[in-house]
Parts: sequence; C-alpha cells; structure tokens
Amino acid sequence: VTLQAGPGMDVDSVRSFHSDVFGEELVLMERIQNEAWNAVQQVWPQAKLESSSLRWLEAAVNHSRDENRPQVYIDLSSHKVLLARFDEGELAWSMVSSDLDGEGVLYSVVNAMHRDGLAPGADGTHVFLSGDIEEGHDVVLSFRRFFPKVEIFSGWFDGRIEPAGIKTQQWALLTQLASCA
Repeated sequence: VTLQAGPGMDVDSVRSFHSDVFGEELVLMERIQNEAWNAVQQVWPQAKLESSSLRWLEAAVNHSRDENRPQVYIDLSSHKVLLARFDEGELAWSMVSSDLDGEGVLYSVVNAMHRDGLAPGADGTHVFLSGDIEEGHDVVLSFRRFFPKVEIFSGWFDGRIEPAGIKTQQWALLTQLASCA
C-alpha cells in the first residue's frame, strides 16, 4: 500500500517512509522541507528523518484496535488535515487535504464513507479529533451534526509531562515523536 501525503509534490522534496504496523508493508510518500532537513543534518549528521504523518497513522491504528466499531481520526494543523478511517483495527483509508474548513473536512470524510457504502452516523462511527482544534472549532461543530460520538482526543499523552503551553491535543503526535529523539 502506498500513500501520498501532500499536494503538489516536487520530486526533489519527496521522501518515502515504511511501516509494518498495518500487517503489510505500507509506504507513505511525503513532501519535506529540504532546507530545514539539510540544516538539521549539518548539526546532527546521524539524524534520522521520520514522518509525523506515518507516526500519527501508526498511533491511530494501535488505538483503534481497542474499539470494535468504525473510527475516523482527524488531525488538524495550520496547513493540512490528516484523515483516516479504521474498521476493527484495520486501515480502511487515509488521505491528506489542504481544505481546513469544517464543512470541507466533513465533506471529505462523508464522501469517502459513501464510497465505502457507509452512512455517516448510522453505523456508530466514533470520530477522534486531534491537533490544532478545541471545543467550538468549526470542524467539531460540523462533525457533531452527523456523528453521535465526536471526541477531541489527547489520546497518547499519558499525563506525566507538563504540556508547557502546547495544546493537549498536540501531545498525541509529539509523544510518538519523542521516541525518535
């Protein structure tokens, strides 16, 4: 399975990342900022480049195995939204969008579910939101109109570290990257 994360990908700035967490090899191709990566390598030549999108997907699939109903995970940042749906711990689909509007994110998820023959909200889908999002955000409001269970997820943060001004929802991703440091 190959996933592409990022619109308008320039070949020189694309990196491939591999994972076996999904039961078969998954390859995610993601655009990176070459200037920033080159600066890191000058200081730490042994540094390893990791995909935060892939680490987020791996953390989501591990969490999804604890529930026996369909789940949609959405991670919102300042420039993209990561979307994934899992059924019984199996990745059904994943996509990236630059449409950060609540209705646009909802439209992407609902269309993908309709393609799979699912009716949003009718199958008990649990929606987990993370990243740059809080109560009252237009994404939260849009999803709560159609899905009975929508949760702003701090998930993988175990509470032992003081967030120091970082939104609690963002710890879900940051704690997965801590093991890479």
